[in-house]
Amino acid sequence: RLYRRVLKHLPNHSGTLHQLALLVHQRGRLKEAIALLTRAVAADPTDAVSVGIEAILGPGENAIGGYDLDVLYDSAALTINSVTFAAGVSGLFDVSLPSGPGRLDLAAISLLDPASLVALQGGGPVLLATLNFTVDILSEGTSTFISIDGADPFLFAADEFGLPFAGIALGTAEIRNPAAAVPEPGTVALLCIGLIGLRFARRKSA
Repeated sequence: RLYRRVLKHLPNHSGTLHQLALLVHQRGRLKEAIALLTRAVAADPTDAVSVGIEAILGPGENAIGGYDLDVLYDSAALTINSVTFAAGVSGLFDVSLPSGPGRLDLAAISLLDPASLVALQGGGPVLLATLNFTVDILSEGTSTFISIDGADPFLFAADEFGLPFAGIALGTAEIRNPAAAVPEPGTVALLCIGLIGLRFARRKSA
């Protein structure tokens, strides 16, 4: 009963699933034990993936001085472990705060002066941050996605002078567990399209 109470609140807890499987096997319920072990293997949080958030500057744009955005992910499949802010857009104010299940608020403002930002970022794609996840459960042949919330009223990005960009086009990263020809229990061969691309348009003229 204790194991089932735990699973009621944490249905993908690998250790509890293993213990319950052993218990029901001892009581002769082989089919139920196999089902529990299958769930335990799928839920074993042993696979780590990293996803980068990359900004692509539009024509005439040189650098990014700050941003505030919300990252969305499936909290049933993924656990966020850490966030690493890129050196080019960080310094004064670097924040990564969970703002609800499956939602992470990221914000950063650079301490660098405009000329230093332009020299550092070079006008090309700019890595803003790297998100490090643990895959809690992802069945074979399925995917989970990580994206930026385009409906966030506080979504914001500014250039090296602190002026807001006129438009931001959002991308999505996919983490996929491909179907294996010969399944090996306890392994997850994850494929990760590991960049969320944000494309920034030229700011509006005054």
